[in-house]
Amino acid sequence: MGNRCKAHRAEMLAKYSRNKGVSPYADTAWRKLSAQLRRKRGWCEICGTTADLTVDHLDPISRGGVLLAPEHRLAVLCRRCHGRRTKHK
Repeated sequence: MGNRCKAHRAEMLAKYSRNKGVSPYADTAWRKLSAQLRRKRGWCEICGTTADLTVDHLDPISRGGVLLAPEHRLAVLCRRCHGRRTKHK
């Protein structure tokens, strides 16, 4: 949630509080998939950096996307690019 603007951060916090504070990203299967993709692809698909990588859902979970999406619906991005892309979705 650190890459979200104040408005979206509040929205996500409210969502987690309804679900007893559990983030969907704490899921073990998601963590394994995310780590696997970051190792496999190894760089940000936008700027090319290899530092501070995350995995972005091309179909946001908040809009009906699934946590364990197929690889072709996930993008490896650095936190900076992920934040910029998420802000514009």
